[in-house]
Amino acid sequence: MNGASLLPVDRFLQTMAIVSREGGHLVYSWRRLYAEPIDPAWVRSLDAHPELAERLGVVESVERWLEARKLRNRLVHEYMSAPEAFANDLILARDYVAMLIDTFNRVREFALTRMQVPDSALPKPLALASAA
Repeated sequence: MNGASLLPVDRFLQTMAIVSREGGHLVYSWRRLYAEPIDPAWVRSLDAHPELAERLGVVESVERWLEARKLRNRLVHEYMSAPEAFANDLILARDYVAMLIDTFNRVREFALTRMQVPDSALPKPLALASAA
């Protein structure tokens, strides 16, 4: 069955499943990346510990998307030329991830309450903080 033959609610549910899966990867990266403080010294240590480097990118609105794309480009292409700026950008990225996860959860709640999609048909909510 191709996407054109699906009902709008089915396309919505497929999109929610994709966003949930990608959000899960983002949550995993966020937890690993922000497990310790980020500062210029941490950025400088990336050469010795390349496994610490992570790529992050998030979207909420067109304006925020453009900001996030610029941030992503700085993170990927310029991070070792200015450790202070890179550390600040990683801290900014943390907020973008939180914004994306919150947006997903709000869309999920909208589907439950306004669209009356059964909870069992939706992916589970995403959470950044581990439930310890």
